Amino acid sequence: MDSPPQNLSFSDAFALQKSGNFQAAIDSYGAIVATTPGNASAWNNLGNCLRSIGRFEDSAVCLRRALSLNPSRANYRLNLSLTLLSLGDYASAWSEYEARLELIGHGADIRAAAPGWRGEALSASETLLIYGNQGLGDEMQCLRYLPRVLDLAPHVVLEVQAPLRSLANGFSGPASVIARGEPRPCFHRQVEWFSLPGIFRTTRDSVPPPLVPRFEPDPAVVAEISRLRSLIPKHRHIGLVWSGSPHNDLNPFRACGLEHMRPLLDLPDCRFYSLQLGPPRVDLERFESSQITDLAPWLTDLQATATAITALDLVITTDTSVPHLAGTIGAETWLLLHDPADWRWQLERDHSPWYPSLKLFHQTRPRHWPGVIAEVRRSLESFATPV
Repeated sequence: MDSPPQNLSFSDAFALQKSGNFQAAIDSYGAIVATTPGNASAWNNLGNCLRSIGRFEDSAVCLRRALSLNPSRANYRLNLSLTLLSLGDYASAWSEYEARLELIGHGADIRAAAPGWRGEALSASETLLIYGNQGLGDEMQCLRYLPRVLDLAPHVVLEVQAPLRSLANGFSGPASVIARGEPRPCFHRQVEWFSLPGIFRTTRDSVPPPLVPRFEPDPAVVAEISRLRSLIPKHRHIGLVWSGSPHNDLNPFRACGLEHMRPLLDLPDCRFYSLQLGPPRVDLERFESSQITDLAPWLTDLQATATAITALDLVITTDTSVPHLAGTIGAETWLLLHDPADWRWQLERDHSPWYPSLKLFHQTRPRHWPGVIAEVRRSLESFATPV
């Protein structure tokens, strides 16, 4: 969003937007553009607020108006791309989505060091570096393009975030893997992970299947979960995640908190395991260890987390990196989504083309988790008990 200029009505609208009072902000921005139709910032912020309440067609109209008034603004292009992705118009969205490279600082040194790659065939003497400047989930989502990249670039280096490194070795085949922050080898072309869907002209109907890694299960995780399962072998063993990083601006909308999951915990024949990492683990202090077993001490990286997920019967999670991981390895997973959900999960559908093994549970109105949890409980009641 644009920061407010010294204009009281704009400042008021901006404050409403920042507080999440989107409808009131829409009314305020609407009044501004009605009187000053050349105000590109108001059109942009109006478009963002409309997207935040799921009015995507109206959002696109406003964001295109903002761009027509100020075509040089990269954030307007990025905002439009997010709206178009939510509408499923991938073909129009990918070129605008490239604006993120102008707005996200990480990777600027990489882009300065070598030309960008746009899908051309490279020679045997050229090395392509693929790097990420967004979240772990984004990197995992785009690993599926690696076989297509390797058809065009015989020498590829993958730079991934450190928790993904060991698991990425199972994806890479002939490509080599380094962790972000490690010294990079010499490279001749570079591309950010989320430029790959546009390079390969991905539409909603042509999303490649996830690339399933080969990995050695973490023996410590296998031993601990096997021990726990042996204590109550006829129970359903279910992993829980209730929050992403508190530093993510969208987390207040995406995270449901463990308290909202309480209605699930008294279901008979169910045993729950926390896969939650980071500060949100503090929520466990309000629950008995007999209700939820904390697996965090064993989850040292994504390979260990993948081991835990494969050892459980089901994962129930909010929109974090975990559904990307679980969807990549094909684990049965129920994803709890805020309203409106992120573009990759689509609108009002119970499955996503990006991860076929995920079942999606959508809020029916913003910030209302009880309805989602009630639906999950009904589904869990009919979930087959292991023999």
